Amino acid sequence: MYRWVLVKLYELTNIWKSSWLQQKRTVSNLSMGGIDMNPYQNKNEYEILNAPSNVFSKSNNYSRYPLANNPNQPLQNTNYKNWINMCQKNQQYGENLETFASADTIAGVSAGVIVVGTMLGAFAAPITAGLIISFGTLLPIFWKPGEDPKTVWQAFLKIGNRPFSSPVDQALIDLLSNKARSLESQFNDFQRYFDIWNNNKTPGNAGEVLRRFSSLDADIIRELEQLKGNYYITVLPGYAQVANWHLNLLRIAAFYYDQWASSSNLSIQSIYPEDYINDLQTCLTNCAIESGNKISSKYYKCVLKCRINEYINYCSKTYQEGLNILKNSSGLKWNEYNTYRREMTLNVLDLIAVFPNYDPDKYLISTKSQLTREIYTDALIDAFANAHFNINDIENSLTRPPGLVTWINRLDFYTGMFTKSVPGLTANGINYSFTNGNSNDSPIYGYRLSDDSSTPIQIPRNQYVYNMLITYLRDSPSVIQKIEFNLNNQQTRTYDTGLTLAPTYQSTINLSLPGKDRSFPPKFNNYTHFLSYVKTAPGDERPSSSRARNICFGWMHFSVNDYDVLAGGYNTISNKIITQIPAVKASSISTESQVIQGPGHTGGNLIKLGTRMELDVVFERLLANNYGIRIRYASKGINSLRVDGFWLSVKTVDTEATFTDLNLANLKYENFKYLDINPTIYKDNILAQPINKLYLENLTSTPGNILIIDKIEFIPATQSVLDYTEKQSLEKLQKAVNNLFIN
Repeated sequence: MYRWVLVKLYELTNIWKSSWLQQKRTVSNLSMGGIDMNPYQNKNEYEILNAPSNVFSKSNNYSRYPLANNPNQPLQNTNYKNWINMCQKNQQYGENLETFASADTIAGVSAGVIVVGTMLGAFAAPITAGLIISFGTLLPIFWKPGEDPKTVWQAFLKIGNRPFSSPVDQALIDLLSNKARSLESQFNDFQRYFDIWNNNKTPGNAGEVLRRFSSLDADIIRELEQLKGNYYITVLPGYAQVANWHLNLLRIAAFYYDQWASSSNLSIQSIYPEDYINDLQTCLTNCAIESGNKISSKYYKCVLKCRINEYINYCSKTYQEGLNILKNSSGLKWNEYNTYRREMTLNVLDLIAVFPNYDPDKYLISTKSQLTREIYTDALIDAFANAHFNINDIENSLTRPPGLVTWINRLDFYTGMFTKSVPGLTANGINYSFTNGNSNDSPIYGYRLSDDSSTPIQIPRNQYVYNMLITYLRDSPSVIQKIEFNLNNQQTRTYDTGLTLAPTYQSTINLSLPGKDRSFPPKFNNYTHFLSYVKTAPGDERPSSSRARNICFGWMHFSVNDYDVLAGGYNTISNKIITQIPAVKASSISTESQVIQGPGHTGGNLIKLGTRMELDVVFERLLANNYGIRIRYASKGINSLRVDGFWLSVKTVDTEATFTDLNLANLKYENFKYLDINPTIYKDNILAQPINKLYLENLTSTPGNILIIDKIEFIPATQSVLDYTEKQSLEKLQKAVNNLFIN
């Protein structure tokens, strides 16, 4: 039937075109701007370029728990609804609140973390047409019963205000909280009438939900524009949350608007009388043209894509502005810098990393996403290093440069004897594996003495360190006595220097992330992050005679753990939903290739593909009838990409040129495109081995060309995917025919 329609469309083209040329069509230019407010011309009155260093309390940071916050992974062994219930039923901020270095922001961090986990779960759960998640599920995260309704929003502002020395104005707290509360009431009202209509689709009920949608859409656009005013950096965590609400609302309209107003003949100008900001003008005007200058589901699907682009780019840019201001502050300590970076990652960057999943053209069916970024808890840093080492020195000595995702097999800790026969930690090493790859040994981090003894800490395969108990010399956190590693198999591994001190001369801290139910320390069955990196560095300029060592711990989001026990490997491909595998979960890359830092909105780092990379995947049994492969990439110039593997036919495809800026840190959302690969899948070959290799090869040698790989997506050929693909093909042909008329 579809093919017959396509043929008929072509046959009618000349007739339509002849008729068309006799007419003069005019398309009104819509005035779609926003509130007259330029956030980059209105100077933030908090913006002090040489802010004092006392952004945080400078009392003994190590007598409290160094905050290392927690996005949540609801998919592993956890039912989506159970995950939501667990988070909302026990939305506490931890019994040991005083142990957090950022106790004044934990309410906001916890809310942000739950939202990210909730959205990851919602996108991966069975999708009912346009409804990703009910507002009745999403909104209560921000207002805990019996709690001051401003608590979470005040914490959001404190997180966003870290680049500045001034305290957050109470007037600003009231403003943001009141705006959010007003929108919450409207969202709840919309959800109530949407549910009524969804259960009884009468014209009267459709009219009620339409009126509430139209009012709410206009109000949320206005409020988001106002949040781009003077305090735009400070309010960014709150802005990102409200933007997520708006995308969820637009996704609903993209599917259902035609059912609410199937006979509507309203012009878009009558719905949106105000001007939009310039960045959206072209995109939204094109939406109007494509939809025939009428409000419709098609129009809102286009608007949704425009807003995804806008919100991702705005949040990324604003976060980077705040980070740069903070980094240039006078007297800044590394832990202060790291705290802002960590909290903003958990509240803003993790959230916008899943915004692309709202696009119904790309993600019609459920989608499993992964966050591969690595965050660091506050480092245990010697007082000398804090006073004399600059931020860049500490950053380079305690964190790792961009690299492939690794899994810890063994930690090696070295102990040396110092003055008066006192032992101390001198260095560490890591035995690790790339995803489904062979084991490797890291360099020795720190300063190892010739007669140091070694203590190996074995981490069994598919077991993870979710909590550590660290004992150190009182008031000297860089002098470590003992580290106890809690594993999710309920076992404990211990590194012990052998130094025994009276309790009055030692301090102990738990180093981990709160559990899914806000518990701290987390339990073996509810942790949200696992240990992914450990690095030691000298704490002063006398490493051969001083016990002082700085040490830092990196943590990875649990969504990255998709281990298949039967196959004995990671990168498990679902037979029912879209599976996104980040490129940095490759098992190997060629020497000409390079892992580069992500721009902030991709959920992790990227691969600059020089020649070749290998991705090892595991297919969930039973296999789907077929699989499509889609690659998210960015390309400077046109590059030729070859996809190969024992289980699929060889395919070579050309990219588009998507960017020109040589600074890859400036990659924007629109610089990433998708390549659809439709190889022949050899299912017998898949079944013949537990782990299957996929090779990506850049065949282009043109000087100056660059090919960036973000993720590889595997799309099972379900019936809904096949039907939607046919529909899209028809729509593309119709668009091509229309372009013939216009041209």
